[in-house]
Amino acid sequence: MRFLILAVIQVALVLLSLGQDLNEIAPWLLGINFTSAFFSINFTLFGYQLSRYKPILDRPSQRQWINIYLLMTMPFVPLICFLISPDVYAHLALWLLPIIVWASFDNAKLTISYLDPMRYAKKIFTEANIRKYNDKLYAAVSKEVEAHEKYIANRNRFQIPAHEWSFSPDTLGVTEGDLWDKAIVIAKQALSNNDYPVFMESIEVMVPLATASYSLESHSKNDYREIGGVASITHKRFRGLINWITQEDKEGAYIEALTNRLCALLRTPEVVSDPLGKMTENIMSDVTYLGSVMLTSKQCGAPMKVLNAIHSVLELAVHQIEEDSVNGKDRTLDRWNIAGYAHLIKSLGIDAIHSGDDHFVYRCMETLSYLGCNAAKIGSRQTVVASFQCLVQLGRKSRKEGRGCFWTRCIIPLHKHAEEFMGHILTWLIRDLADDGSFTLKACVEQAYSRIRGFKCEIQPKPNLNPAFWIHEIEQGDSPVKIAHIETLCGMHGYNGSVDYSDHEDETEYTLMDFD
Repeated sequence: MRFLILAVIQVALVLLSLGQDLNEIAPWLLGINFTSAFFSINFTLFGYQLSRYKPILDRPSQRQWINIYLLMTMPFVPLICFLISPDVYAHLALWLLPIIVWASFDNAKLTISYLDPMRYAKKIFTEANIRKYNDKLYAAVSKEVEAHEKYIANRNRFQIPAHEWSFSPDTLGVTEGDLWDKAIVIAKQALSNNDYPVFMESIEVMVPLATASYSLESHSKNDYREIGGVASITHKRFRGLINWITQEDKEGAYIEALTNRLCALLRTPEVVSDPLGKMTENIMSDVTYLGSVMLTSKQCGAPMKVLNAIHSVLELAVHQIEEDSVNGKDRTLDRWNIAGYAHLIKSLGIDAIHSGDDHFVYRCMETLSYLGCNAAKIGSRQTVVASFQCLVQLGRKSRKEGRGCFWTRCIIPLHKHAEEFMGHILTWLIRDLADDGSFTLKACVEQAYSRIRGFKCEIQPKPNLNPAFWIHEIEQGDSPVKIAHIETLCGMHGYNGSVDYSDHEDETEYTLMDFD
């Protein structure tokens, strides 16, 4: 439309000026042409210098260069024409005036447009550009894979380090047009400018970029290293940004905003459908790290959304795995892997203990209890064992730090609450009580109680009573002295290690075993 308006004005000026004597206003026309041109160029540069988001534009665009060339050359055209044909130079100066004015306004508009981070993000982070970027990244990683294979093939010539057999990419992006660079620049500038809408927009454009990288489809039969390399680069770039935000955000608002967005991402169908995929694993790691920062820095409130998001992923995954197992699908390895997510809750609880947030410690214990109860209902043994181990460790840590209950109406210490939550899980396990007093995971549960109390314990079920079981601490014969619970691990060449759980200063964590 603007080109049509320019054409109409141009034609009108040409028709109206034909046959007119413009020599009297020729100096004025030349002056306004030069003034408009050079002031436009200066204002364009000033607009760039004064912009809060100038790092996103590293050079003038091709269209801006065309306008600058026009503005620098067109005012001189009438002067050159004066040397050739003095009769028409004034008309030419008038005819060029609309073009110069149009180029001036267009340059100003382009500068504003290119330095608008919202428009910039929507223009750059399109689905096609993301696909092209991932293809470039895949090609770069593929070259490194080939070099790594050649390196491994030369093992007869030199000794290869023990941990260099597995592949890890060296590159963290592409040389030109790296989308992670562009997104991170916008996010950093937004935080520095305290511009919340732009910051959230930068996170929004990173979500499809990360999702596309994590879900990159295979290009060939054995390209698992290339696929894993692209996912690794994505995680490193995003974690680097997260680390920078946690250091620069002194108020905590942007940390909490980023955490909330990632927690929402954990509830999307792409994540829920593949709880053990790279994308879910990395996002769970990132939100746990952010939750830890929120607890230790005390810049934000307790990360309840992080706790709920992790719990949600765990619950849905455990139920899906057990349902698949009932339908005949072997997911034994997945049972072990998904149980590892329970330790993320434990790590948050330990950070809460260090920061003195007794309420959040209690909520972590409560979540582990809820998780263990549901796992016991559907027979997910590995998740039950992981819940017990995490509760034991949180209880031992709380006892060493002398943490009490957060509620002023309760004087029960936190490590006793950990036992209470372990008992909730146990009530579901003893429902399949055998005639000889055994039940599911009996030895494992007794070991867990022995660890948290520090003395050897045994579970004594009491059918038809409330409570339905007693925790009995074993004594040394007729002596009232209780037997300390000590676990020892022996190596094949005589070396060994041990943990004395009766020593409440010792926080050593040892994997809880499923003895059944």
